[in-house]
Amino acid sequence: MPIRNWLGLILFAAGAWMFTTALQRRKRALIAWREGQARGEPVYVGTSPKFALFVLALTPIMYAALLAAGATTTMAYVMMGGSPFLSFIDLGGFLFLLLGFAVWFTMNTRYRDMAPVAVTNRPD
Repeated sequence: MPIRNWLGLILFAAGAWMFTTALQRRKRALIAWREGQARGEPVYVGTSPKFALFVLALTPIMYAALLAAGATTTMAYVMMGGSPFLSFIDLGGFLFLLLGFAVWFTMNTRYRDMAPVAVTNRPD
């Protein structure tokens, strides 16, 4: 059974999962920050200062590696004239996986993991 198109759909689904979990993390952090601001309590949602220097150095390296992987894979696919086993959908799925990982990496290094904030209903 050929794996043509199936691999691309699986990689696309994995990229979509990374993308959505990254956006959920950002949303949780911003909700915690806004609720802290409303209560008058400072809530720091950024990365810790010890980790910030490491992230500052690692981020451009990570982006360059992801860009190189995507460009090399695309160039090899085009120069080989496609593949009997891998389709253009598979290439697109791989590139979307790289994009999803880049977004996931950015959000996980920029925002702390905040527990979902419990919303209490106050009587007016």
